[in-house]
Amino acid sequence: MNKYTVSLGRAKKLDKAGWEKETLFNWVKLWSPEKPKGEFNWKLKYQDDRDYSAPIASEILEELPKVLRKKGELSNLRIQFANSFIDTTYEDFYDRQIIRTTHDVKDDIANALADMWLYLKKEKLI
Repeated sequence: MNKYTVSLGRAKKLDKAGWEKETLFNWVKLWSPEKPKGEFNWKLKYQDDRDYSAPIASEILEELPKVLRKKGELSNLRIQFANSFIDTTYEDFYDRQIIRTTHDVKDDIANALADMWLYLKKEKLI
């Protein structure tokens, strides 16, 4: 399931930035007797009590604006897959890139979309 949800690191960043949407999957902290005191195992759980939300791509897409207004210009969300990267951009009417995040294809679409959400949140665009 890790392949379809955001990583634990991104989930922590989303939580810190104020992600509030309920998600199907959550990162849950599990105590383990083999771990030193204060360290935990992390596991993805389906609709369980959460330590951190672990959204899938469609859940993040629901939170991203389809059209964004920045400095008076409108731009549309565009997601492009190429041989070696995932490109998430907001482009204006003339296909000029207004905002862009690029990820190695080894990363997954949920993490790529999470990074766009984090950027828009940081810039107070959402």
